[in-house]
Amino acid sequence: MSNIVSQGSQFTSDVFVKVLTDNDIKISMDGKGRVLDNIFIERLCKSVKYEDVYLHVYENGLSLHQSLDYKTAKEKYKRAA
Repeated sequence: MSNIVSQGSQFTSDVFVKVLTDNDIKISMDGKGRVLDNIFIERLCKSVKYEDVYLHVYENGLSLHQSLDYKTAKEKYKRAA
């Protein structure tokens, strides 16, 4: 089962929640002001942006996916490890 942590009306809509629950994804929503909950993922996103995205010009999601040899980031990480 996957987990997702989110806040915001776009993430609490019935349509979005149904997609998650239909795909056996556990939903976790903390109260506002829990900045430490997301500190690791925020740091990862910043690193990815500054170490890759801002250094390369990806015209769209397809060109980014092509740069990964059509592998997911998880697959590329496992292969490198």
